[in-house]
Amino acid sequence: MDKKEELVKVHNQLMTMSAQGDGMILLADAILRLRTVIASFQDDESKEIQPDKREKGK
Repeated sequence: MDKKEELVKVHNQLMTMSAQGDGMILLADAILRLRTVIASFQDDESKEIQPDKREKGK
């Protein structure tokens, strides 16, 4: 499953839970997975962005 599919899955899960009023454990799990996906996006971006930041810092 790619990152965009994972984001859509988590988003849909959150929307379903908010509509159903499900428990906090499921909400915490969804937030944790969302944070993991966001962190992986940031890792991908930082690989591209960091060289620019280093050059500006010199």
